[in-house]
Amino acid sequence: MHILLVEDDAVLADGLSRVLAAQGMAVEVVGDGLLADAALQRPEPAVAVAVLDIGLPGIDGFEVVRRLRA
Repeated sequence: MHILLVEDDAVLADGLSRVLAAQGMAVEVVGDGLLADAALQRPEPAVAVAVLDIGLPGIDGFEVVRRLRA
């Protein structure tokens, strides 16, 4: 399962990604909303789950979801 972890706090992102990877998941970590938007628009690898912070640099998590739904 491919998980996109969107978190701008490096310590939190590292801890979460380690836990998810230990459970056998492929984790991609990005630190801002614009990178998250780009990752979610790519056809491959398909993101099965996005763990999304709301307060992000670039565009916030709400805007990432709005763009994904559009």
